[in-house]
Amino acid sequence: PCVKDMYGEGCSAECSIAATCNNQGRCLGDGSCECLPGFSGADCNTGDGGGDPCVKDMYAEGCSAECSIAGTCSRNGRCLGDGSCECFPGFSGESCEPEGGGGDPCVKNIYAEGCTAQCSMESTCSRHGRCLGDG
Repeated sequence: PCVKDMYGEGCSAECSIAATCNNQGRCLGDGSCECLPGFSGADCNTGDGGGDPCVKDMYAEGCSAECSIAGTCSRNGRCLGDGSCECFPGFSGESCEPEGGGGDPCVKNIYAEGCTAQCSMESTCSRHGRCLGDG
């Protein structure tokens, strides 16, 4: 899976709500912007008074697919533009369940197969990164 603000095949498309979509839209799975009502354009910088993109947690053409990080992706992934989940390392499946036979997932700040590696965003990553599935 891609790191924050990177999307698309090979994680080659950069998109951030602030920089790419001018805080007037949201990033889709391919790195493009879906503009809020009243805005249009590739970077949502044109105010046109129209448009009707999906509301929060609704995705895909016609806003027909529901996806939430907490519900659909089990807090173990992020929603893509088609309403599916892109799972973080160590998680897979439609709802980003823990890999390795479906046993109990590791507790907070414990990672890797068999829950043998410790990692904390604050201490291990000095608040400048995030822990990956291998610790």
